[in-house]
Parts: sequence; structure tokens; C-alpha cells
Amino acid sequence: MKKDDALNTLLAAVFAVILAIFAGFFLVSRPIVGITICLFPFILLISVIDKKNILYLFFLMMPFSSTPYLSANLMGIPGAKLFNLLSGFTLALFFFHGGMRQKNNDFIERKSLLFLFFYFALFTLAIFRSLGYLQTLSMLDPENFHSSPLRYLLSSYIRPSLYLIPFLYILKLIKTKTEIYKCIDGICYSIFILSCLVVVVGLLNINAITQGRNVTNEVFSSFFGLHYNSIGSIYISVVPLLVFQFIERKKLAATNYILSVIAVFLLQSRSTIMIFFGGTVLLLHFLRKRKLMFILSGILGTYLFFLLPGFLVRIFLTGFGGGNLDSIFTGRIDSIWVPLIMERLNNINQLFWGVGRYSMMNSPLYLKGYILQAESAHNAFIEFFIDNGIIIFSVFMVYLVLYLKRAWIWANKINSPLGWALFTCFITYLAGTISGRKIYPDHHSMYLFPVIALFINYIRINLDLKTKG
Repeated sequence: MKKDDALNTLLAAVFAVILAIFAGFFLVSRPIVGITICLFPFILLISVIDKKNILYLFFLMMPFSSTPYLSANLMGIPGAKLFNLLSGFTLALFFFHGGMRQKNNDFIERKSLLFLFFYFALFTLAIFRSLGYLQTLSMLDPENFHSSPLRYLLSSYIRPSLYLIPFLYILKLIKTKTEIYKCIDGICYSIFILSCLVVVVGLLNINAITQGRNVTNEVFSSFFGLHYNSIGSIYISVVPLLVFQFIERKKLAATNYILSVIAVFLLQSRSTIMIFFGGTVLLLHFLRKRKLMFILSGILGTYLFFLLPGFLVRIFLTGFGGGNLDSIFTGRIDSIWVPLIMERLNNINQLFWGVGRYSMMNSPLYLKGYILQAESAHNAFIEFFIDNGIIIFSVFMVYLVLYLKRAWIWANKINSPLGWALFTCFITYLAGTISGRKIYPDHHSMYLFPVIALFINYIRINLDLKTKG
């Protein structure tokens, strides 16, 4: 062995020993810091092997970004959370590997980046406008809204913005079908891990969660740091990909889908359950898998009518005893949607320009207790309208309709299982916005952004879109 090689080996060994000592010390005194020190060399190593590995790791950690371990501040430093650090490292690698320096002359990339810029600008505007009534938000819900503007921006602006990183990464660096399939594998593996944990937590607390959805939310939010509807939104965003992998006979695909079915039942979100199976049937329809669609529908129908547990029967029948649409939507129509819309119609300035993010909680009707005391309007489009005003809302809706129309044309032209699966993800998420979810970047929509980017790049690979014509 050469002298220089021996010296380098010795230095590496000394560094490893020092790192191990620090990691051991912090694992005992500060577990979060110790875990971070242990993970950093691993993350660095897989990133050196292949720069795209950091993206796949990002997918695996996304559903767990709000868990106590990943959302705790390291050394008490605001914003120094493990997931935030991973996001920053992912973004740094993206620029280091020339993500934004790569030029592409096709119009779809330019349009996509332009839309992302305006979308982020709208989000930024809405958040900074809400600083004017931050103290009201903090007074009403101090657990979710910090009175410090810096802490508020870190949690409500910077952190949600991190979910946009995969969109940029995929759009600029994921260029082949093989890489697209690897991304989908990464997303589905993350759902597999999520489902395993949901099922384990649910079954260990089955006596508690069968008592009602309030207790169910306490059980799952204490473990995942998310409302049970937020966890359900993750399944809504990706169920077509689970079905796609099942049809393609990927490893663990059948197990993954079955575990996901059990998980959404344990979560007890009606919208999640209905859209999960609705998205499954819709994709099978697009793929002309009529026999499989009828078999699945028969199994589902048999289960719902004859084998459904009592606690799920109560969930599905909630509101139907009232005999009207408002009771089915658990009071959201008369106690949130109509009052908020009427309030905007009676104020011209707010009607045209909105108020800002979380404007519902700053509404006089909310402060007087005339509408349900919720953090959101439980309808993504109504919430977007009252926050931004009718002008921005109208422009956004026009663009959304045009995008969906164009996406439909592209998916129909290629007519491939993957193309239809990615397109169906848009439909399932939009269906979920009727009773919740978000237009803004949020944990509800964390997988929507990579799915959009994957669809765009899949279209670019299969169609000649270098010119607008």
C-alpha cells in the first residue's frame, strides 16, 4: 500500500471514529441530533452513487415529514427540522448538478416553469397578506399559528414550499422512462411503508378508533402529526399509481394495494374511501379492464352491504338521517360555504381582491361564532376564492380547465397505462377538493406536484412538443 493511500485510510478511519463518538453521545443526550448525524453519511453516500437517489429518499420521507422525530427542531433552532434539512440538501444537489442551467427549447417546459412561478407568487402574496391578522390567527389557534412572523413564515410558507422541490427536480432532471418508473416505485414504496404503519397503529388502537372519528384523529395525529383527512389525501393523490403497479404485476403491488385498502378504512375518512375506490374503477375504465372492474366492484359491493364493520357503517350513514344535502356534508354548506360566499358578495373589495391566507379565520362571521370553527373552508376552491378574490380565482380556473383539457388530449393520444394512471391522479385529487384538501402547496397535496411533473415529462418523451404546434 502506498504511503498516501495509507494516510487517507487512516484519516477516514479517524473521522469515522469521531463521528461515531459524536453520534453515540447525541443519541443518548439528544436523540434527534444523534439520528441526524447517523443519517447524514448515508444520505451523502447514496447521493454520490447517483444524484437522483436523494429524490427517491425524499419520496420515502414525505408522508412522515410531520411525525415528531422529523418535525422536531434540532438543538432548539427554529426551522432546523430533519425533513427541512433533507429538503435543503435535495435542493442544493439539484442546483449543484446544474438543474436550472439545463436548457430545453420545448414549449411545455417553459409553460410549466412559468405557471409554477405565478402559482408560487400567488401563494407568497396570500401568505404575506395574512401577516396583517397574524395575531388573530395566533389567538384563535396558538398551536398551529405562532405569534412571531418569522416562526409563522417558517411553518406556513417555507415548509409547504418544500413540497415543490420534487416538481423542479423531476421536470429538469428526470428525462427517461426508466427514471420515471423509478420515481413511481419510490412513491409506491413510501405508500407501502405508510400503510404498514397506519395498519399497525390502527390495529393496536382498534378499541379506541372504533369509538368515533374524533378519537381516531387523536390516535393517528399523535403518531403522524397529521389529521386523518390529511393522511387520506395522500392516498387520494396516488391510488391510480397503486392500481397501475398492480396491473403491471410489480413486486409487492397487490400487497401494497390491499394494505392501502385496510389503511383507508381504518382512517375512516368518507371522502378518502369513496375516492380511493372511485379512482380505482375510473382507471380500470380508462384502461378498458372491464372484467377486472366488474370483479372489483362486485367484491366491494358485497363487502359494503354484508361485511362492513359497525363503526364504518356509522361513518357512511353520517348525515343521511337529516334528509338534506347540508347534513350529508356535516353542516359545511349552511355553516361555512354559503355564509363565506355571501360575506364576500357584500364586500366589493374582498370580492375582487380577497384578504389573504387563512382569511376565513379573520372573518367577522367566524369571530362571532356564526360559522363552524374550523381552520379551513373544507372546500379547496371556495377557500382559494375567499383568500384571493374573484379575479385571481377566475384566471386560475380558466388555466386549470385548459390544462385538464390539454392533459386529456395528450393522455388519449398516447393511450398508455402509465399516461392514464398519472392523468387519473389529477381527477382523484380534484374530486377530493369538494370536501377539503388545498390548492396551495400543503401536506394534502405533497404528491400532486411530483405526479404533475412526471406526467409532463412522460408526455415530452412520447410526443414531439418542442414547438407549440
